[in-house]
Amino acid sequence: MNPTKKTFYLIRHGQTDWNLQKRLQGSHDIPLNETGREQARVLQPFFDNHKIDLLCASPLGRAQETLRLIFPNWNGKAMVIEEHLREVNLGPLEGRMQADVEQEFGLDTWKKWMEVPEGSEDFAYDGAETPRQSNARLKKCLLKIAGEHPFETAAVCIHGFLLRRFIQDISPVQPSRVIPNGLIMEIECDLKNETFALKEIFQVLEEKRY
Repeated sequence: MNPTKKTFYLIRHGQTDWNLQKRLQGSHDIPLNETGREQARVLQPFFDNHKIDLLCASPLGRAQETLRLIFPNWNGKAMVIEEHLREVNLGPLEGRMQADVEQEFGLDTWKKWMEVPEGSEDFAYDGAETPRQSNARLKKCLLKIAGEHPFETAAVCIHGFLLRRFIQDISPVQPSRVIPNGLIMEIECDLKNETFALKEIFQVLEEKRY
């Protein structure tokens, strides 16, 4: 084991009714719907073929339920719940329909918020979390997990906005505007240098099924 290099599989949780409606969840604790539960179960064989030493999740129920369904035989071992893995604070957008936000604030502003073009790392709607803030939060949290727990590979279930911003920050690969439910990203964490590298993206789910 290389104590300074650890692997994270970052997973976006399964679908919720609000995802389906294109209603912005943020910190609202919306549970998985039946499609989301099925999506999580479909991911199980992928992880059956990968040795996972640690499970970590956001404090929001949809992330924890996704992991419990992917790893039904975790045998009662603890799941690490980290407050700083929660979704981006969406401020005034929380609980609102995406279409209403686009209409009220303008489509160009929405695209800037979603796509984070160069130079807009500090942009946010009033009261919301900027990309720079959410990326710093997630990096600090992953480094904390890597430093405090003895593992080689961890599965971490988090959220779409948080995941998209992070990948865009650490990699030249530009993700699609929306990270699909159930997407898996393999990340290498270098504890010594406090850096992260995107190794691979796994689209296990067939979107047409859902």
